[in-house]
Amino acid sequence: MMRWLYSRGRFFRIIDGISLALGGGLIFAAILSLFGAQYTEISLRRIITILGGLFVLFCTQVLITHPIHMERLFKVYTAGATICALLGIIQTLLAKFAGVQYGQIMWALGSPIAGILPLYIPRVTSTWLDPNIYGLFLIPGVIFVFIIPQKIWIKGILNLILLSGIAVSYSRTAWISVLVAICILFAFYWLKGGTKKAIKTYAVIQRGNVLILMGFIIAFIISWTNIWERLVDLNPLAFERRIEMTLIGLEYLSKSPFLGVGPGNLLPLSEAYTHNSYISVLIEYGIIGSLCWVLLLVRTIWIGSKNIFQNTNEKLWRLSVASLAALMGLLVGGLSIEIQNAKFLWLIIAIITILGRQKIVKSESSLSRGKLNEA
Repeated sequence: MMRWLYSRGRFFRIIDGISLALGGGLIFAAILSLFGAQYTEISLRRIITILGGLFVLFCTQVLITHPIHMERLFKVYTAGATICALLGIIQTLLAKFAGVQYGQIMWALGSPIAGILPLYIPRVTSTWLDPNIYGLFLIPGVIFVFIIPQKIWIKGILNLILLSGIAVSYSRTAWISVLVAICILFAFYWLKGGTKKAIKTYAVIQRGNVLILMGFIIAFIISWTNIWERLVDLNPLAFERRIEMTLIGLEYLSKSPFLGVGPGNLLPLSEAYTHNSYISVLIEYGIIGSLCWVLLLVRTIWIGSKNIFQNTNEKLWRLSVASLAALMGLLVGGLSIEIQNAKFLWLIIAIITILGRQKIVKSESSLSRGKLNEA
């Protein structure tokens, strides 16, 4: 199919066939798992979900062919995330002070099995069914605000809304992930040494050594202040329960390592979530699907890194840094939330692969040459 599309003209040559093929590997693995899946109807629905992610990936690669389109896409995503955050904030304020509840309102963290922690301000999900996914959805918006051309006070208001939305999601994973994404964003800006300078090797080495030293200092502070233990202590039984569920999932994997148990089958089989995207894919899609998923993510990170260190155009560099920082934040979130079905993750993957295509760089250069000739 890819070869046929390539032969139809230049329009289809802008897509990244490797990322689509690796994403398609999840579909292939899911189809193979149907031979051993106990709940095939659930697996078929998950296959449709992954197809939706591939559809987002493909359409974004086809439609976004110019840096101007990319900036508009960042603005649209940020606007949607801001609206979603506002709805979550309104949701929690109405529930707390007016007694009006719409959507899913949670007045406690945890469950009867994992322990319950009452909340003074309710936990909300905005337009999502899961507050954890709601929190992760806002993270790219937070990062995009930093690089979208806007007045400082507008950036401040937007990020205040987005961060407040993440706060009322009560997703500890989202809290950590957004902090990681912001740190990565500013680390790359610091490595560059300014917004008007190109990245130079010697500067990267010098500043990289300082970043490593700062990383050790931060790790020491985190260890000394017991920040991680305090987050766990918010609901320790929930943390222990997640480890137990992961071990249960690995037991099922040992019975069917190559085919997996089938997408979506782990919950009805064991009444457990792994709460880890990478382990979940391994258990449900088997070794083949897990290998395709990991290769897709590793390749995307590699392309994103190349985009940052090879792009000399200021606009493309900012877009590259923001997209990679957003991706890394989401991947950290994948350590405790299943993100393989999240369409916004597939969108970020598409953005990074687009920036890695020479066509978008050439189009920017062609536009600059055209303006120069007109002048």
